Amino acid sequence: MDTIAIVGLPVKTGRDLLRHLNVARIDVDSVHDFLDDLHWRDTVDAAHKADPRVPRGLRSAVYASERKQYCKIWRFKFRPVPKAEAERVFAALLAEGYLEPNEPEYPNDRRKYQTSRKGRQLAAANLTKRFSRAKADQEVADLIERANQINARDELVFYVHKIHAFGSYLTDIDDVGDIDLVVELGIRRTSGKLTDESRYRADNSGKTLDFTASLTYGDKEVRQLLRARKARLSFGSTSLLTELRTEFRIIFEWTPDEARRAEMEAFDWRLHEPLRQVREWLAENPGINDDPLEIARWCQEVAAILKARDWSDNFARAMIPHWGLTASQAAAATMHDIEWADYLKRGIYWIEGAYKQPIDAEVEAQFYGHFARGASELNAARLIGRHFGWKLAKGQRFFSERDDDEIGS
Repeated sequence: MDTIAIVGLPVKTGRDLLRHLNVARIDVDSVHDFLDDLHWRDTVDAAHKADPRVPRGLRSAVYASERKQYCKIWRFKFRPVPKAEAERVFAALLAEGYLEPNEPEYPNDRRKYQTSRKGRQLAAANLTKRFSRAKADQEVADLIERANQINARDELVFYVHKIHAFGSYLTDIDDVGDIDLVVELGIRRTSGKLTDESRYRADNSGKTLDFTASLTYGDKEVRQLLRARKARLSFGSTSLLTELRTEFRIIFEWTPDEARRAEMEAFDWRLHEPLRQVREWLAENPGINDDPLEIARWCQEVAAILKARDWSDNFARAMIPHWGLTASQAAAATMHDIEWADYLKRGIYWIEGAYKQPIDAEVEAQFYGHFARGASELNAARLIGRHFGWKLAKGQRFFSERDDDEIGS
């Protein structure tokens, strides 16, 4: 795209605004929310650059009261985007044909505006520099290889059914702006509940997702694996196949045969993650020859007793040292291990902060004694400091001498 501005905004901002309006209400307030949120994130980034102590996590603050409080705490200024700017941008989107009056699709459809074809094309645009036909062909070859790899992974919720190409990639020109694609996915297991699988994958992804996002994570995960962060690939929605009057060409197609379909249907997706962790552990401990499938199912029993929702943080590996105990015994031992690890972590925080002392085996043994007796981590740290005769570090703000007297009395 050669344009450097869209309705007076940088072209990337204009594209992202259209993407926002594709999934949000289309009115001045929605435009204002987008511009204000963008300006807030830019302000936080600038404040962090000037003072690295300013947490970048402040970017996620959405309420005006939150932002005002953060500015006061971290001592930077934020001026909200004027409503008049949002009104100007909205009027320009209409005038330049990115938005159009809504054509109701059902009786209660009260939307006044919708994104036009021009607006949807901008939302789908990939703002990369043009590149050679040879590089484009290599990108497509790599894409197809990733599709084949995805289709061999039965733990994933979907498989890649078809990949359609359109746009400049199908022409004879020597250089390409981006590779426009539409991807159709297939459901791997028709029996069972699709949303349960998606939530399982989301829970074990290591990402923090809300409930709604977890329901569609299975679809999103496969598309992200397929795209692999390649900026030259532009994925459009399947609706483009009927909306755009242009040539489409299928560059990849796969449908499982009867035998492959039976394999996918029979795959125990709930067992995959604990089984993966068990196999990793067994590979690191070659002297153990027990059946990994049996250990993984035992891990599932232990997790059920602990009411664990997912296998993140290598949860199965935390149980395996107790393999050989009954599931209930292993659950109790695993919970003890988890509580002890959390206790020690918090205790180390107090020791290192107040005394600037390293943690060795003797200090850890002292901590375990206090843990077994039910002392708090804070009291344990003070008692350990007194036991070793440590002095409070200069300038520390964790303890006062009065705390020391109270603990010692």
